[in-house]
Amino acid sequence: MIDVLELLNFKDKRLKLYHSEKIKEDDKQVNYIYGSISYVPRKCPKCKNQELLKNGIDIVKLQILNICGVKSYLVLEKQRILCTKCNYCFSVVFKDCKKHCRKLNAVSSVVDYQLAKTKNSLNDIANSNEISASYVQKQVSRYKKNIKVRKDTLPKVIGIDEINGVKTYQGKYNCLIYDIENRRVKDFLVTRRKQYLDEYFSGYTVEAKEQVEYFVTDMWDTYISLARKHFKRSKIIIDRFHIIKLATETLNRIRIELMNKYKVTDFNYRVLYRFRDLIKLKSENVTTHYKKYRGYNFYSDYDVIKYILSLSEELEEAYYLMQAVFEMFDKKDVSKLDDIFRDTNINHWKIKSTVRTYLKYKEYIINSIIYPYSNGVVESANRNIKRLKNNACGYRNFQNFRTRVFMIFNYLPKNNKQQERNRTG
Repeated sequence: MIDVLELLNFKDKRLKLYHSEKIKEDDKQVNYIYGSISYVPRKCPKCKNQELLKNGIDIVKLQILNICGVKSYLVLEKQRILCTKCNYCFSVVFKDCKKHCRKLNAVSSVVDYQLAKTKNSLNDIANSNEISASYVQKQVSRYKKNIKVRKDTLPKVIGIDEINGVKTYQGKYNCLIYDIENRRVKDFLVTRRKQYLDEYFSGYTVEAKEQVEYFVTDMWDTYISLARKHFKRSKIIIDRFHIIKLATETLNRIRIELMNKYKVTDFNYRVLYRFRDLIKLKSENVTTHYKKYRGYNFYSDYDVIKYILSLSEELEEAYYLMQAVFEMFDKKDVSKLDDIFRDTNINHWKIKSTVRTYLKYKEYIINSIIYPYSNGVVESANRNIKRLKNNACGYRNFQNFRTRVFMIFNYLPKNNKQQERNRTG
């Protein structure tokens, strides 16, 4: 048993362990480990008197880490000390446990680690460690007090995006501000409303705003107008995913409109529905190899697409618009954007709207081709945040939600905290 106890790695070397036993409580096995800590400190913590006497013992029950999945306790005999000068009576200090706490520091460290490295709910973390959910909530609240967002510094590359998170009176969308280079959350805001964000960025110093060289966003006007106002020296980059998405959604919208013109039992309806994903592929990924489709007179993917495009000129136009956007990013050819404006025959209202949008944000689309930054890591962060929300079956308190987000993306082990202060200070 001593070998097992050594694995617990108690930091206080004055701790003496005697024996252990297993007891059944509430139809569950519980490990009890017995030990003691006894020494005479140098001076009284109250009056600094050095004449101290031993004065009995205190017995405390401390929860430790589970041993082989079994809930475990340390029953500790702590030496009591009496000061001969002021008659102050106190127990000796046990380094592995904070004062007035009934759980070892290792337990809180494990809980902090699970809060930061997993997307589990508070109840799941509590159940896995055989502790109360209120204790886990206290750890979240303790971390919440230490969250400080500096207003005198900003990252070189900022990514901004919204997430359908905690619904408040200010709306259902929360706003994520992300440090793309270091992959850390700069801030997580309760809303994405323009007035709120304008006041928020106004709180940063001029020097901090000048540190931002690239501002990556989607095509939402609020974000772009804020970037123009507060980050005048930065390059605004529209995320290439949203540029491509706009073209694919245009194609899909026209496909659905065309499909609904036919009866459900019609051959063309079935073709437009069955091969809806095929026409979204890049032309270079479309094969001409023999591939017999049961129930259809097609012999390759190329034959399928050729037939679908023959059904509508507008669908064909949207298809080649999408392919032009693909090619523009694959070849990193800025001139392709002008080709899109010149070669696209505007017939359908959706195509017309898409081309107008591209024309409106032409400068920022060109930046997305020239510069290597995108909101890919921000979208990945959003997926993790959504997973956190789903595992908890939603959050009612935004501050708790915000704290978990900071813990997941900005958590540092204790030995790395000083290094981070030196880096960001």
